[in-house]
Amino acid sequence: MRRLFGLGILALLIAGCQGAPQAVDTGAQAIGKGVEGLGRAATEGVVGRLLTDRSRTDLLREQRELGEHMGKVEGAILQGRLLLSDRERRILQDAKDSLAAAGRQLEAPRIPLELGLRVQAELDKVREAFSVLRQRHNIPAYSGFVATR
Repeated sequence: MRRLFGLGILALLIAGCQGAPQAVDTGAQAIGKGVEGLGRAATEGVVGRLLTDRSRTDLLREQRELGEHMGKVEGAILQGRLLLSDRERRILQDAKDSLAAAGRQLEAPRIPLELGLRVQAELDKVREAFSVLRQRHNIPAYSGFVATR
């Protein structure tokens, strides 16, 4: 970033006072291209691919384990004959929907950063739903894997 800024300043000095506005535009464009290139390299390069692949693997594992825990929660509700309020039933249904949505999003072979963040948010909603239900009912606590954030 400093190098790009330095290039912009150098362009200003070379252009002199007469062409300063044009040099500023040229320098700004160079800085913009450099920043864009850095962002692309971070997500499309080898390192970016390794990070997204690892993240996808972790997210898949967390999604699978949350699904298994969802089965335990539903079993505890049926077995304990727990009566859920309408709000709690909606919370449980929203958690199921979030889990299904996360599963569909993780079907892609590559998970870009933005999609990974959305999937993490979906999985966070599921864990929050378990926490809310656990406060009022005797359901098992989630002790499964949580992907690094």
